[in-house]
Amino acid sequence: MRIIKQILWLVQFLTTIPLGLTISMEPEDLGRSLAYAPLIGLLLGGILAGSLYLLRLLFPAMISSLFLCMIYVFLTGGLHLDGLGDTADGLFSHRPKERILEIMKDSRVGTNAVLAIILIVLGYVFLFMEIPTKALGLIVLMPVIGRMALPLGAGLEKYARQNGLGLHFINFCGLKEILIGIAITSILFILILGIKGLLIVFLVGILISLIIKFFAAKIDGITGDILGAVCELAQLLYLIVGYLIYLRPQTLL
Repeated sequence: MRIIKQILWLVQFLTTIPLGLTISMEPEDLGRSLAYAPLIGLLLGGILAGSLYLLRLLFPAMISSLFLCMIYVFLTGGLHLDGLGDTADGLFSHRPKERILEIMKDSRVGTNAVLAIILIVLGYVFLFMEIPTKALGLIVLMPVIGRMALPLGAGLEKYARQNGLGLHFINFCGLKEILIGIAITSILFILILGIKGLLIVFLVGILISLIIKFFAAKIDGITGDILGAVCELAQLLYLIVGYLIYLRPQTLL
């Protein structure tokens, strides 16, 4: 029952899907719930894959891909893209730690944020275009691995601030949550992509772990914004690696 409660709460927090539930969570449940974030990714991925299938019946690849990005932003409320923008503004300002944290908390949008979001969205659009209808499993799994990055980031590093929304997520997420998140993700990838899926999870997991360490070194820890950023970056890396491993060899045959 506790796990179901955590999953339902995550649906409401990580998506705009209107469940209409009022769920109270203890601080420790926030961090522990991240272990099941890949399941929320599966829900999002199923909606996105179904949407792309229908869009391809009506529009050419580029327009379909653009509309799919719009649907993704709508489903997530731009939550992680907002974190990506704040992270880019702060970490690439080349300021001391305290000033970086202030910039990341500032609601104003800077040049680095705009550039980061544009580049991510463009990457999504052009990579979506390369995914054929027969390989929609790749779309299903994109949000899965993005949400695997949440327990990975929260569990690997400490919280960089004294307080804030991300405090309980990061303080109460540890090795157990990381392993559960990776296990769920790996099983889903094997079921949909076969053994190549496991290789993709491994490679993206290594790459995103290095990015997390790089970000954490800048401010001696991470924040909720950084968790959002690594989610989006994990998805882009996944699409690139997935294309090279799963799609590119087929185009060369």
